[in-house]
Amino acid sequence: MDDATTSTDIRLREGASIAQRLVMSAFAAAVALCFTPGLFT
Repeated sequence: MDDATTSTDIRLREGASIAQRLVMSAFAAAVALCFTPGLFT
């Protein structure tokens, strides 16, 4: 039981960190697009 719980916690933490990286990268991209309006026009 302990091993299963530990592995589940590790998986959840890894998923959260990956999701957090995606959110931060998307936010950074949005900010960059806001500050560089003439980049794609």
